[in-house]
Amino acid sequence: MNMSIQFDEKQHKYFYQGKELSGVTCVIDIITGKEFPKGLGNGKGVHHINVARDEGTAIHSVIEHYIKTGKLHHEANDDAVWIVENLKKRYPVQEWTYLTEYKVTDKKYFASSIDIICIQTGTNNAVLIDIKTGNFDREYCSWQLGMYKYMLELEGKFSVIGTEVYCSKDEMVYTIYPKSDNAVKEALSKYKVITQRYKTEKAIERKNKRKAKK
Repeated sequence: MNMSIQFDEKQHKYFYQGKELSGVTCVIDIITGKEFPKGLGNGKGVHHINVARDEGTAIHSVIEHYIKTGKLHHEANDDAVWIVENLKKRYPVQEWTYLTEYKVTDKKYFASSIDIICIQTGTNNAVLIDIKTGNFDREYCSWQLGMYKYMLELEGKFSVIGTEVYCSKDEMVYTIYPKSDNAVKEALSKYKVITQRYKTEKAIERKNKRKAKK
């Protein structure tokens, strides 16, 4: 990870060498005309980690805890257990190293965090994994993982040999065919100017919706 990338978790903002960057979800929202796929998983035996605000955050916390310690958090719910078990089965620790919340950037306008990177021992081969607790959208994920792949390979450290989505709601591991580097570069270049305006408009829209519910 380029240590020049900082992430302000409270404001959900990325900074690279002191400059604020946009997250890639803004671009994907515009391209696909959809919001970021959200929603709860199947809800079987859900327990909350006290530092988590919602199920998605809780699951990511459990995965990060497992990758750092090799142990499953005692408050892991069934969705998190399913993800960890599939991760261990598909990419056994004897042959793979895991990285979590790996931050990447195009070094100009955009940045993001990859949920899990599996690195094959003795090589620079990498598999990118995105975790979804809600509805799976293949087109959305194709753009998302294509952007992750492009920005990760800009570092020159890894060669991406696979991209997957672990969808706990469906209990399915989806193989994703990421958008090409050319498509990604074109999209990032095209939308770099309007993403900040889009983020502002979305923030106003969400604020108005909250007011309307009161």
